[in-house]
Amino acid sequence: MFAGCARRAFAILSPKIAKFSILSIDPSKKLVIKAYSPIKISCLPSDQADDPCAFLSDDSGFVLEDGSVFSQSLTSNPTKLAHIQLPAKRDVDIFQNSCAPSSFYNYEGSKANIKALGPLILGKLKFSTLRIKCAADVQCDGYIQGNLSIETSGSIYANNLIGEVCELNFGGPKCHVQSAYCEKMTLKALPLVGTPESIEKNPLNIHFGTLRGHADIEVEEAANTDIGSFEGSLRIRQRLGNVAVHLAGVCPLLEIDVA
Repeated sequence: MFAGCARRAFAILSPKIAKFSILSIDPSKKLVIKAYSPIKISCLPSDQADDPCAFLSDDSGFVLEDGSVFSQSLTSNPTKLAHIQLPAKRDVDIFQNSCAPSSFYNYEGSKANIKALGPLILGKLKFSTLRIKCAADVQCDGYIQGNLSIETSGSIYANNLIGEVCELNFGGPKCHVQSAYCEKMTLKALPLVGTPESIEKNPLNIHFGTLRGHADIEVEEAANTDIGSFEGSLRIRQRLGNVAVHLAGVCPLLEIDVA
């Protein structure tokens, strides 16, 4: 199932919304979303962001349980894109249980956990802790701010990552990050599927436009690694391939090991 999900391209999520239902939310509980259909999650409009309620697009197939759990039943065969707008500054758990795409953007909270079988699009998120486990590509548009952990069997594409700790683990062919400002960055490539010969002929592509902080990159496969602008301490351990690092400032430690 995971491989099939990973091959799916990102869907374009339509911005059109017909009608919303207004649901009362328990202000003391963590918000949980359990989905099978495509979902688009964001914050309530700014003038209502602190209200104990949520907006849910009609005909979404979701029901609200205990004032905090949004759930869909697989037996109802939900296929329509569901829009959910949540009150601000809440802990959030999101479970996408099908290969359908999910998006989560324009939200600020304390902690969030996201598990998805399908492709995931994130943007303009600020959390103290954000943990993501995905079986397809993860795309981060805009900024992602906070302590971040991404584990995906697909590729990672990100614009701007900001935080004290950033952990990236990917199993796809690419990890492209335009800019990352992290006190501690760790990046690992998960084991690839295929023969050693095919893996060496198709090296991973790892790119950081700008990288600041203490970074540790570990790749047990062949890869082409490029860092356009780096400042901080850097360790790279890579089995095969090419490494290019362009220093932009102070670098007290630079250790590159390519077998």
